[in-house]
Amino acid sequence: MLLTELKAAAVDVAARAAVSAGATVVFLDNIPVAVEGDLAAAFDAVIGSARTRANMRMKP
Repeated sequence: MLLTELKAAAVDVAARAAVSAGATVVFLDNIPVAVEGDLAAAFDAVIGSARTRANMRMKP
């Protein structure tokens, strides 16, 4: 079994290759659900961290 996220541009190529290789292809619509904690706060923390790292890399 292979579980992966595909971007729209790649889905047709990947699905065709998987079916050609004999794999079953299933499409899902994912909705993130927090197992514990606050999902919105977790997203905010990741975005804040990415912003901080990007700002550090852009400094001369």
